Amino acid sequence: SEYDNFLIEFMEQAAYVTTTDKKRVYMTGLQRLITTFDNIIIKHLKSVLTLVIEFMEVDDAELRLLCIQCLSLLLQHGWPRITTHMVDILLACVNVAEREEGEVVGKVCGVVGVLREQSGGSMDYYLEKLRGSPNKGAQALANGVLGKEGKEGKEGK
Repeated sequence: SEYDNFLIEFMEQAAYVTTTDKKRVYMTGLQRLITTFDNIIIKHLKSVLTLVIEFMEVDDAELRLLCIQCLSLLLQHGWPRITTHMVDILLACVNVAEREEGEVVGKVCGVVGVLREQSGGSMDYYLEKLRGSPNKGAQALANGVLGKEGKEGKEGK
């Protein structure tokens, strides 16, 4: 359909963007496209996630925040198939949590929390492993999603 063709062209153009300012513009546009396309986005979920995760690696807090907002929208509109990509999303979120603080980490925890709910708890294994990680960002993410009572409850036994 013409929506598919437009989205494919948009993704191809975004993949070649090199400046952070333009990446922000593409992430803002992608948010609107995800909302507009609704379930159509599922057909292109892998390429959209690849782009979002790639942009999350850029050293720019504002761009990362836009990427997290895109992930949040993908969880709403791509939920039937998003859990098949949960490990990739979790790793990207861990990388963000390692580099950022405050509001950004809170939003990452929110995204991972929703993904955890959608996965039916199958993500808990990975989150427990992250809790024992020497990476402080991974620990903060796991504790933010699981809460601290899980670890304290285990230590008390």
